[in-house]
Amino acid sequence: MRAFLDTVPGLYRDLYMVWFRTGGRPSEILAVRFDWLDLHRQTVMLRLGRIARWGGVEAPPKTGPREVDCRYDPEIFAAFERCRRAALGTGHREYVFTDPAGTPLSQEWLHKRVWLPTLRRCGLHARGQYNIRDTFITNALRRGSGLGGAGLRDVRADDFPALPPLDAGAIAYRWPADCRPFSGLRHRPDHPAVGTKLGPSEAPPQLSH
Repeated sequence: MRAFLDTVPGLYRDLYMVWFRTGGRPSEILAVRFDWLDLHRQTVMLRLGRIARWGGVEAPPKTGPREVDCRYDPEIFAAFERCRRAALGTGHREYVFTDPAGTPLSQEWLHKRVWLPTLRRCGLHARGQYNIRDTFITNALRRGSGLGGAGLRDVRADDFPALPPLDAGAIAYRWPADCRPFSGLRHRPDHPAVGTKLGPSEAPPQLSH
């Protein structure tokens, strides 16, 4: 994660910093507006998700509108504040993450033009941006943290005793299908370790966005 953030073009660094530190779904991260941010409480009132490939269609998020408490990591709102200051200079003050013209970013465009090229420069194999969410969960479980921000409040590190240490390839981690914390199932001792790395010929996991 650190190598990726050090390498990604500066225009997109705050986007990916927030994404890695919140574990949000792509459609949610790219829909965030400035008026959803509460600077004093450090919360985001997530009202909608946005899917650019459907013409910018916006609808309630997959798990419903909710308030996301970001007090656990001050870097999140530090990034939002940098975006706010940049927006004051351009006059584009609706969406937090936009291109220089103020147009909301597209997940597909980011994947092709920013995400994959940055992975290549880091020496990492190609994979989908949804692995950012898996990386967030892996880091939180290693810390023994609750996962309320990801809608996974009851998942604890004790459920996954085989969790391996992270390294520069942390973005490559894949959750085995019946061990993913999304399912609420506990780790099975007879199952390959949680966090198995993707091999160079493996496709990224097919998860709903």
